[in-house]
Amino acid sequence: MDAAVTLLAGNSPLDLTAVSIAGEAGTAPATFYVYFRDVQDMLYALSEFATLDMIDAFAALDLFQDNSRIASDADAFLAMLTEQWQRHGAILYYRMMEADRGDARFSELRARWAEVVLVRFAALLRQAPHLDSPLDEADAYAEAIVLFASIERLARAIHREPNLPISPDRMRAAQARVLTRMIAPRSA
Repeated sequence: MDAAVTLLAGNSPLDLTAVSIAGEAGTAPATFYVYFRDVQDMLYALSEFATLDMIDAFAALDLFQDNSRIASDADAFLAMLTEQWQRHGAILYYRMMEADRGDARFSELRARWAEVVLVRFAALLRQAPHLDSPLDEADAYAEAIVLFASIERLARAIHREPNLPISPDRMRAAQARVLTRMIAPRSA
């Protein structure tokens, strides 16, 4: 798996082969098949590791639990997400691509990560400051999905598109402002 990560630094996940991974690892190609059925199986294992790493990083920050910290929590969340994309970008992109293509295993991994964040966002959106009437549970969850999906897609774009017309720092600052406006509770 370390050899695959090394190769992913300069290659598309779609270009990886058991032979290239084994060559990078300094072992025979047959050894690859002792551990994995195919390259996608190995990429799934890497995706699972990256997903668990993201969940652990989010849990360690204890974000969006205290209404007085929403703005700083939004900044911390986006910084953590940026760090995770810098660390696991190629494999997170692959996980997203396979989930979008309908692969159930990769969809489940993406959903596992998303659910951790969605639960917290939805709870705060139930107190939606931008609406006169509070959202019911389903509408709060729907808004959380829209918000989270845009954050995830933009994190991918910032990581994969280095020549965006606006700097990554400005994009993240804009994300933090929008996130804060969406989930900050009404003032008492």
